[in-house]
Amino acid sequence: MSYNTTTQSVTVHELPVSLSRTQLALLAAFMRHPNQVLSRDQLISLALDNDFEGFDRAIDNHILRLRKQLERAGQQPIQTVYGAGYRFVVEDE
Repeated sequence: MSYNTTTQSVTVHELPVSLSRTQLALLAAFMRHPNQVLSRDQLISLALDNDFEGFDRAIDNHILRLRKQLERAGQQPIQTVYGAGYRFVVEDE
């Protein structure tokens, strides 16, 4: 997976993935903190700069949509850590 911050483009296995601004922000936050469990509040702070006026559970819907987009491109690196948050899994190559 690659994320070009200049062009705001994401590719998975050389396939382009179309993401919303919120999904891009979440993906960037996950990529800055690989293999680390991030709570909903941490994700809101890291990805949305606390500029979020919804319930913390609304982040779940954004992550669900992000997962669907990445899954279409053949990759699913976001894991749910029950009771704690989410983790972006990066495997060593």
